[in-house]
Amino acid sequence: MLREFEFWAIDDVSFELRRGDSLGLLGRNGAGKSTLIKMISGQRSLSAGSITTRGRIVALTELGLGFNLALTGRENAYVNAAVHGYSREAFDRIIEQIIDFSGIREFIDSAVQTYSTGMKARLGFSVATHLNPDILVVDEVLAVGDLEFRRKCVKHILRYVKNGGSIILVAHDPYLVQSLCNRCIVLDRGRLIFDGSGIDGVQFHFEVGRGREFSKLSETIEGADSSLGDAVAEVEAEEARDLATLPVLENISLERLTPEVPVAVADIQVVSMDGGPLI
Repeated sequence: MLREFEFWAIDDVSFELRRGDSLGLLGRNGAGKSTLIKMISGQRSLSAGSITTRGRIVALTELGLGFNLALTGRENAYVNAAVHGYSREAFDRIIEQIIDFSGIREFIDSAVQTYSTGMKARLGFSVATHLNPDILVVDEVLAVGDLEFRRKCVKHILRYVKNGGSIILVAHDPYLVQSLCNRCIVLDRGRLIFDGSGIDGVQFHFEVGRGREFSKLSETIEGADSSLGDAVAEVEAEEARDLATLPVLENISLERLTPEVPVAVADIQVVSMDGGPLI
C-alpha cells in the first residue's frame, strides 16, 4: 500500500520482449518511460519485482551514451566498445563504418565538448547500433537528428530487426513508432495501460490524450459561469452545420463537376520515394 504522498515511477508493469520484436514505448511526460528502460538496462535498481534479460543490451538512454566530454569522439567510441565487451582488435574492424555512418568524420578527433547536440546523437547512435547488441534500447535520440540522418537510422534499425535483433524505442513521435514497431505498450503514471500492435498502440495513445483534454474542458465548464458552456455548445452546433453542408463523395459524379464542386478527390496515397517507411 502506498503511503500518503508516495509516488511509484513504475508500478506493476509486466511484458515480454521476444527476439526480433520492435517494441515502441509511448506515454506522456512523466509516465515512467525513461525510468523503465533505465531499469531494463541496469542503470536503475528495483525496489520490488524482477527483470530477466538474455543477451547483450546496449542502451542509448541519453545523448552520447554518457560520453566523456574531455575525450575525442574516437576515444569515446573505443571506451564505450570496451564497456560493452569489445576488444580493441575487434572494434578496430568496425570503427571506420561507425565514423562513416555518423557523418562527422572531420570532427571525430575533436573533444566531444565541442560537439553540437545533433553530433553527439549521431555518434552515440552509430556506436550503439554497430556494436550489434541482442537488445537495443533507444530513448528519444532520433528526435534531435536531421531528416537525412533519421532516414538512415530508420533503415539501419529495420535491417537490425530483420536480422534478429530486438529494440525498445521510446519516442514522442507516434508515426516513427508506427513505422518501426510491430508492438507497442503505453504507460500512464507508471502503469501499463496498453499492450498490442504498433498501429493500435498509437491510436490508443491519441485517444487517451483526447479523452484527457475533453475531461479538462468539462471540468472547466462545470466550474465556470454557465455562459461558457453555452458558448462551447454554440461553437459545436456551428461546426455541425458546416459539416452538414459539405458534399458527400459518394453522391458526386466525377463526370459532372460544377463551379460549386470543381474538384472531387476519389483517393489519396502518401508514399516515400524509395518505398521505405515515412518519417
